[in-house]
Formats: sequence, structure tokens, C-alpha cells
Amino acid sequence: MNTMELSFQNQERLKKLSEAWDSEQISADISFKVSDLHLMLKNFLPLQDLIRSFASVSVKEPYGNYVESIEQEIKDLRQKLEEKNTEIDTLRTANKDLIKEKQNLLKREETLDKNLLEIKLSLTNQLHRKQEEINIAICEKIKLEKEIHNIKNENNNLKSEIKKIEKELTLYREKIEKANPSVIFLRQNEDLAAKFELNDLPQNNTEALIRTVAVFSQKNSITDLWDVIKERCENEKRCATKDESALLTSAIDWLNFYWPKTPFKKTIAHPNSAFDFNLQTKSKNTPTGDYISEMCLFGISDNNGMLLRKPLVMTE
Repeated sequence: MNTMELSFQNQERLKKLSEAWDSEQISADISFKVSDLHLMLKNFLPLQDLIRSFASVSVKEPYGNYVESIEQEIKDLRQKLEEKNTEIDTLRTANKDLIKEKQNLLKREETLDKNLLEIKLSLTNQLHRKQEEINIAICEKIKLEKEIHNIKNENNNLKSEIKKIEKELTLYREKIEKANPSVIFLRQNEDLAAKFELNDLPQNNTEALIRTVAVFSQKNSITDLWDVIKERCENEKRCATKDESALLTSAIDWLNFYWPKTPFKKTIAHPNSAFDFNLQTKSKNTPTGDYISEMCLFGISDNNGMLLRKPLVMTE
């Protein structure tokens, strides 16, 4: 028996079985198992010698069949023992796998606990941030409600202003719908209007005014209008009427509205001042005289101060 190759546990077990063999009694605490038989068959010499003696004895009839049955039984026991050992090895391997799996599960549980803690911490931080965002949103809501209140007040004020503007617009429309003084003058002076192809003005006062402005907001039209009024004044031996002066003034205003960078200006001649041929035009009705007695029609100058038409004057 070479017990040095056995584990300490098997050595102790074999020792107890040996003591039981010597005493030829098996106590209750021995609890003989198949594994014990396997252990004794491989490592217990007395049992091995006994088996050899059975095998070497030439048994005569009628014990031959009995011996064969014993040998078969031993063979079956050995096979069962090998099967049990294989099962034990399988169970041990399975046990190792279970232990390894348990360790993996424990590590997994530890990882999950760690992840859960991180998730809880993250959710807590998110909750705090959301709470801060909610607080900010509440403040913004209060601010927006205040702004909405102010906007409503402004809206009410705007409505009041709109009503006021609509009222003023209505008055303005009523005023526009009335004939413009320049339109009335042109309708009353068809000969003058015909010179500018305005003798067939529309009956609608607004359309008539638009057409009049379109014609007299041109530079050439203004100087031509000045020439026509001058001719009328000299032919009728008079100064420009209030309506003629008003039409020429309106024409200059319309021009300056559309051409603000190159405006026209009215040039005035003052009575009792000396007549200057370079600055004034003397009416043909007063061929003599060195002093201005009356300005019959104001002159026109461009944005550079150049006289386009000199004031028409009477002298004495």
C-alpha cells in the first residue's frame, strides 16, 4: 500500500477502514460506501491478497459456478465503481463550473450594484438640475406673464392709437377726396392745362391729382410752367395770381419730394432794391426804371444756386 500518493483525507479514511478490517467489525460511524471499496481495492493489500487467493485457488465442482459468479460480481462492482468515479469527476467539474459561475455572478452583482449606485447618483444630479430648470422656468413664466400683461396694455394703447389714426385717416381721405386747389385751377384754366395735356383730367379728384403731380414733378415742366405764367402775366399786364403762384409752388414741392438730392428753390426779388439784369427779369410792361417796384413772379434756382428762371419784376 503506497499511501503517499493519496490525499490526506483518503489516507485518514483508509486508516479507519484498515482498523475496521482488523477488528472484523464495521461500526455505525464507518458508513461503508462504494468509494471506500474502490479505495481499498486500489490501496489495501489485505483485500487485494484475499482476492488473489480466491483467484488462484482451483475450486472443484460444484463451486466453480459460484466462483465465476463472484468474479462477475466483482467485475460488475468495479464497473459500477468506475461509473461512480466518472460521475463524481463530472460532479466535481460541474461544481467547479458552478463555483466559477457563482463568482462571476457575484462580480456581476457587484458591478450592477456599482452601476446602480452611479445611476442613482446620476438621477439625483439630474433631478437637482431639473429642479433648478423648473425654478428658472417658473421665474421665466412670471417674467413672461408680466411681459404679456405689459403687451396687453401696449396692445390696448395701440388699439386706441389705431382708432385715432383711423379717424385721422378718414378725415384725410375726406380731404383728399375734395379737389386739390391745383386741380381746381387747371380745370378752370383749360388753355393753361392744355399746354401740359392736362385739359382732360379725370372726374375722380384723387386720380386727377396723381396725374397732375406726375406731370409737374419734372424739371422741364416746372420751367415750362414758369414761362407760361410769365407769358400770361405780360399779355394781361398783371402779376401772377395767387392760384398761379400756388400751382408753381406746389410743382416745386412735388419735384423736391421725388428728387430730394437736387431740389429747386424759389428766388425772391425785394421791392425798392436796385434792379439787376443778372438777377431779375424786367416785365415788358415796364421798359424803364432802375428800382424794383413789385415782384410779379418769383424766380427758380437749382440746388447749386444757378438761376434757371430770374424773378419777374416791375420797375420804376
